[in-house]
Amino acid sequence: MQLANPFSSGGANSHSLYESQMRTLKKFPLDVKEVDGVSRNARWRLLSEMDKKKFTMDVDENRWANKGIIDEHETYWAQNS
Repeated sequence: MQLANPFSSGGANSHSLYESQMRTLKKFPLDVKEVDGVSRNARWRLLSEMDKKKFTMDVDENRWANKGIIDEHETYWAQNS
């Protein structure tokens, strides 16, 4: 659910996906591609300003506005933004 709603917090996780990503990037900057045998998806990217606007508006309307993501093609980084 958080992948589809990256600015929503609560539920199983106390922090939003965006908050967690920002904390993690301090520890593992963008140039780190693999940690403990786990690789970052080569297509992954930070949320763009357009993404941030859209997801922030979604949260303002409904904390869990978007349905859960089932397939990678549904992720924000696979969309045109």
